[in-house]
Amino acid sequence: MIEPILENEFHHDGRGPELQRVVWAYEGKILKGFEYYNPEDVYEESNIKNIILEKVEVFSMAGEEVHGSILANGETKAAIHRIVDSKWKTQSRI
Repeated sequence: MIEPILENEFHHDGRGPELQRVVWAYEGKILKGFEYYNPEDVYEESNIKNIILEKVEVFSMAGEEVHGSILANGETKAAIHRIVDSKWKTQSRI
C-alpha cells in the first residue's frame, strides 16, 4: 500500500516537478534535498521550491519507464509516496 505525501507542495501533471538542483552534504555522500519547480510554476528564481530531507531511511527516484507508472496512476497528483506496508522495513535487522 502506498500513501501520497506533500501532494500540494510537490506534484506532477503526468511528468513530475522539474528538478533544478540536487543538494548534497559531506562531499556528495548524503542527499539533503532538492530545488524544483512544480508544473504550473513560472520559471523565476522567486518561484523555486525546496524539499529538505531528514531522517530518510531509503528513497528511490526513477522515471515512469522504470516503475511503470505504478505510483503516478492518476488517483493522486502527488510525486512523493510513502510505502506503508514495506516488507523490507518490517523485516528483522541483523
